[in-house]
Amino acid sequence: MAKNVTSTAKTHVHVVKVDSMARNVNSVQDLKIKVVALKNVTSTAKTHVHVAKVDSMARNVNSVQNLKIKVVASKNVTSTAKTHVHVVKADLMAKSVNSVQDLTKMLHVTSVEKKVRKENQEQRELKKLMVRQKQTLE
Repeated sequence: MAKNVTSTAKTHVHVVKVDSMARNVNSVQDLKIKVVALKNVTSTAKTHVHVAKVDSMARNVNSVQNLKIKVVASKNVTSTAKTHVHVVKADLMAKSVNSVQDLTKMLHVTSVEKKVRKENQEQRELKKLMVRQKQTLE
């Protein structure tokens, strides 16, 4: 599933890891362990910063409510538009999370949304290309 929703290899690695992480989470303690493990698989400084933030956030999580608060707080530490969008989504997602099962479902829904957005983007680019070719021929 996650394989089809990513636009770059870098994102692919991130999404697959988060996806497989969410599937195996049974408790907040599990989530902490898995986020810490995720820190060791970062390949770039940018991802590292993001994961380090999530990691330090997870260390202080005692409940799902706490996680919600911390995700909202993390919205203020984003440095790029791309990360900002990602964190805003996580923020909106966290606001309606009542359990780890909810979180897993929402990660799945988010991945489907990404796939649809990517397909729409490809359609728009194709249309633009066709218009340009038409103009060139005229």
